[in-house]
Amino acid sequence: VTHTEKMGRRNRSRVHYDEDDDGLEREWIRKRQRLNANRGESSHDTGTCSNESNVKQSTSSFKKTKTDAVSVDKQSSLHAKEAKCSSKKEPIADGAKIERLRLKKQKQKERRNEKKAAAEARKRQDASREEQQRKQSEQAKLDKEEKRRKLRGKKGGGGGGGSGQYRTLRKGVQVSDIIAGKGPVVQDRKKCRVRYILRSRSHISGKIIDSSSNFGFRVGKGEVIQGWDIGMEGMRVGGTRRLIVPSRAGYGNRDVGAGRGSDLFFEIELLHVAN
Repeated sequence: VTHTEKMGRRNRSRVHYDEDDDGLEREWIRKRQRLNANRGESSHDTGTCSNESNVKQSTSSFKKTKTDAVSVDKQSSLHAKEAKCSSKKEPIADGAKIERLRLKKQKQKERRNEKKAAAEARKRQDASREEQQRKQSEQAKLDKEEKRRKLRGKKGGGGGGGSGQYRTLRKGVQVSDIIAGKGPVVQDRKKCRVRYILRSRSHISGKIIDSSSNFGFRVGKGEVIQGWDIGMEGMRVGGTRRLIVPSRAGYGNRDVGAGRGSDLFFEIELLHVAN
């Protein structure tokens, strides 16, 4: 067998094999076509359903996406409105808070002022009560002394050597010794201390205008009215004297409680005379 024969065999076998391969390939193609045709029919039947379901799903998904978009838009608009309202309400809330704090401070200040006013009113009431009690005690003392003097006047016709008669001195000043003192005599320019009562219209039943239980002055230096400087001449410590002072020796036309130009009725007890 020559080389060419061998090559011819090889070529023939290759041709045979190629023909067989072509037939197999054609057979495989036909089977594939049949399978594809069968698949196409089945897929067409199922495809319609799937297409319908896909359409439904797409429509539902479209609707869902649409509703979701609408809800998102609504939510966004609501959030925007809430943010806008909150931005508007924040300064209002701050203003209301400031107003509440201001009212609270104002009420606290009013309460403090009320407490302060109440404390001041209590102080004034206590002071007025004390003053009233002091005046009442002084009045009680004066009334007691007046009763004692009345009893002495009834018993002794002037009480201890007093004459009980009025003497008229300079400027119309009238004096009457109720009790004659036994201590040092009043001296000009010397300081003395007295207890006195000033009444209007009468030494006994007249209205009390002024009084003091310990009043000090210097005789003859113009520290008191002229009626006192004149009426106390010759008094001794421990003595009690009544003075009727006319307006020209007193306060003139000035009204001190007894009326303009009225006579003043003093009852003076000499307590001390400086050496």
